Formats: sequence, structure tokens, C-alpha cells
Amino acid sequence: MPEFLSSEIQLIDDLKKVADALKQIRRMKGAADSSKWRKLDFVLDWHSLSLEDKHRYLSEYGSHEFHLFLKMKDIEYFNGTVRGILMNKMEKKLFDLYLLDRDEEMIARYGKPHLVGSLCAFERCLLIEALVRHGIASKNDALVK
Repeated sequence: MPEFLSSEIQLIDDLKKVADALKQIRRMKGAADSSKWRKLDFVLDWHSLSLEDKHRYLSEYGSHEFHLFLKMKDIEYFNGTVRGILMNKMEKKLFDLYLLDRDEEMIARYGKPHLVGSLCAFERCLLIEALVRHGIASKNDALVK
């Protein structure tokens, strides 16, 4: 059993600290500093990027995860750019509905007990958060199991 009494604890409260911690972990595991990770360093300086650069990165790295990052870190850009992209999608997934704050539609579509099992763990978390926000989480036993 590891000795936790001599362990150090460090608060990681911003993206630069997260990036540094990930680099340290990769080094401890003997992994080289990969260009795969370095190419994502633009998120560390997101707020200082030009609108043109933001559009370029969105075009290149657009994904549910990146859209969530933008909603959490740059709501103005999310509302001005990403929201329109998501609104115009023909087939919206649970993640899209969550990002668009379409909780009622999301709950109606995905909150049925027979569909919950088809969701990944993170999608279940999003659904649970929406259920809690609407005060109906305790009524949905399928999520507890």
C-alpha cells in the first residue's frame, strides 16, 4: 500500500496547471513530450486569440468536448458561433441538446429507462444533471442502477 502521509497535494485550478501536471505525469511514465499534446496548447491562451484564429481552431478541432470547453470558458463565443452550428444540425445527439439547454427535449428523448443503458458514463452524468435541475432525478430509477 502506498504511503499517503508523505504525499504532496497541489491545487490545480486553471488550465496551465492541468497542462503542466499532465506533462509531469507523462515524463514520470517515461513518455516523451508529444507533439500530439503540444498542438492543443492553443486552449491555454484561448481568450487572447483573434476571432479568425478561434474560428480556425473550431473548424479543426470541433467536437462535443471542445464545444463543452467553449461553453464553460467562453460563453460569448459559444453563443455567437457554436450555438448556431449546433442549432442547425439535422440530427442532434444528447450532448448537443445539453449544450443548447434543451433539457426537456433531452429528458423526454433519453430519460426513458430502456434508453439509459445505451448512454456512455459521461452522457449519463449530463442526463442526471438535467434531471436534478428539473427536480425529477429521484423519479428515474434507471439511472441509479
